[in-house]
Amino acid sequence: MVTKDIMTPLVVLLKECSTGPDSNEMSLQEKKDQNRNSIENIANEAVNVLWNICECSSRAVSIFNKEGCLEIVLKYLSRFPTSVDLAISVAYCLQTV
Repeated sequence: MVTKDIMTPLVVLLKECSTGPDSNEMSLQEKKDQNRNSIENIANEAVNVLWNICECSSRAVSIFNKEGCLEIVLKYLSRFPTSVDLAISVAYCLQTV
């Protein structure tokens, strides 16, 4: 994969989690809930990684701003309004940035 650049695949992952799977992939309510929970968990972990990277690197913060990650992580709050863990991760990430 990418050897020296973690931000490129991380930004792509963040964008994918903010849009989620296509609606035709989620035909049953159970499948919807399962997909939502796994996307929520992946988004939370991605935000935690982003937070850690931005805490250590000013270049990562620059890429965060350039790629519009602020809008992406804020979108998570409206997409997953009941996820306290994700809200806390987003808050810490934004505090760092």
